[in-house]
Amino acid sequence: MSAHRPQVGDEVEYGDGRRALVTDIRKGRVWLRAHGRQEWEAPAEVNLTVVRTRTERITAGDLW
Repeated sequence: MSAHRPQVGDEVEYGDGRRALVTDIRKGRVWLRAHGRQEWEAPAEVNLTVVRTRTERITAGDLW
């Protein structure tokens, strides 16, 4: 797992092993989307850990 700040297109983990994609960053707030869910704003208190960067996902052919 990477230690850099989440960027658009990164896959992140947000508590209890749940994963989502960063879809946008608006006014410093991160917006996420996961399979079967609509986009939502990540709560400020949630720690997001980058699992794979956008570049790593592209290299792996995993763009969901």
